[in-house]
Parts: sequence; C-alpha cells; structure tokens
Amino acid sequence: MQDSTYQLKQSIQKRDRKLLLLTEKIHTQIQLFDSMEKEAAAIKQVVNTVEDTLNGKEQEGLLKRKVDQISTLEKGFKTLLVKDEVIQRLTIEKQTLYLHLGNMEVMARKIQDTLFNVNTEDHKLLSSFLGSQEMSEMISTAKNEHLENIIEENKQRLPSSTCRYHPGISPFKESLLQNNSSEKHVAGSSSHQANEFSSG
Repeated sequence: MQDSTYQLKQSIQKRDRKLLLLTEKIHTQIQLFDSMEKEAAAIKQVVNTVEDTLNGKEQEGLLKRKVDQISTLEKGFKTLLVKDEVIQRLTIEKQTLYLHLGNMEVMARKIQDTLFNVNTEDHKLLSSFLGSQEMSEMISTAKNEHLENIIEENKQRLPSSTCRYHPGISPFKESLLQNNSSEKHVAGSSSHQANEFSSG
C-alpha cells in the first residue's frame, strides 16, 4: 500500500515537472512569438516608411511633370498671344492698305472723269498752246543754230578781214553787225511760219 502510494506520488511529481518544463517551453515560445511579432511590426513600419518615401518621390516626380507641362502650356499660350497680336496688327495694316487703295482708285476715277469731261474748246486751246510752245522751241533752236553758224563763219574770216574793221570795233563784232540783217530775216521768216502753223 505504501509502495503504491509512493509510486503514485513519484509519478505525480514527474508529471508536475513535465508540466513545468512544458509551461516554460510554452512561455519561451510565447516570448519568441512576441519578439518575432515586434520585429515584424518594425519591419512593416520600415516597409511603410520606404513605401511612403517612394510614393513621395513618385508624387514629387508627378508634380514635377505636371509643373513642366504647365510651363510648356504657358509658353505655348504666350506664343499664341503673340501670334494673335501679330495677326491683328497685320489685319489692321491690310485694312488700311485696302482703304488707301480705295481712295487712290476714287482719285484716279475723278482724274479720268475730269480728263474725259474736258470739252472741245479746251482741247483746242491745249493743242494750240502746245503747238505754239513747240514752235517757240523750234524758232529758238533755229536761232541758236544760225548764230553758231555765223560765229563759225566769222572765225574763219577773221584773218582776211582784219584790215576792214572800224576803230574801236573788233573784227568779230563787225562781222556780227554785218550778219545782223540776215539773222533778222531768218527770225522774221520763222515767225511767219509759226503764225501760219497756229492759224492752221
């Protein structure tokens, strides 16, 4: 009886020791799990931080791209404004040129109408004026040519006429006086021809 009781106690003590060991092992495992959970939380936090950093960089890159796009759009808008101003200025200049052209056309029509409306008498007066003017030019030209011929002839006759000139008068002047009558005759005949041309 005592032996059985002793064995029972021994077996109970063994079980208690096993339970204690198991409890310690379980406690150790729980602590290990706790530490692993803490490490996992720390790792997760680091990962979240890295993700936040990457997301921040991505957001920063996205914002930078958006800023670049906005800057490009602003430049394009300014270019369009400049082109619009140039187009408006050219349009105004074009309208001004068309207006000047229209005014010039009106003036040209008025001049054409004025010239077209000149009556017959005005045509005759204008023709006679132009004819008399041309005749005067012809007479003047004839006189000049005749005078040049006289001078040339007198130059050729100066050596042979030096003994016939009057005192105080040069041979050249004496020759001109001698040919004065012939010059008057040519002028009179030219005037007569001009009067005949005007009356005709």
